[in-house]
Amino acid sequence: MSIPMKAIDRLFERLAATYGAQWTRQWQDVPMADVKTAWAHELAPFAGSLDRIAWALENLPPKCPNAIEFKALCRQAPAPEAPRLPEPKADPE
Repeated sequence: MSIPMKAIDRLFERLAATYGAQWTRQWQDVPMADVKTAWAHELAPFAGSLDRIAWALENLPPKCPNAIEFKALCRQAPAPEAPRLPEPKADPE
């Protein structure tokens, strides 16, 4: 499974809005389609857990990350809590 390109587009919009010229400058000599394809490849392990990408966006570093740094940030996201069964009632005997 891979990340939909629409999600990568939204991610890039958010990162561009956050980092401004620092973000766009680093891609000025590279075709943007190639950059987005590389990011989609790097973030493919999170296709089923976009909440980790959302967490990374809420915890961005001061310096704009490259794809590998952003992937590492996604890995730091806390695991979602698994639903728990209610505790069994005590046997009155």
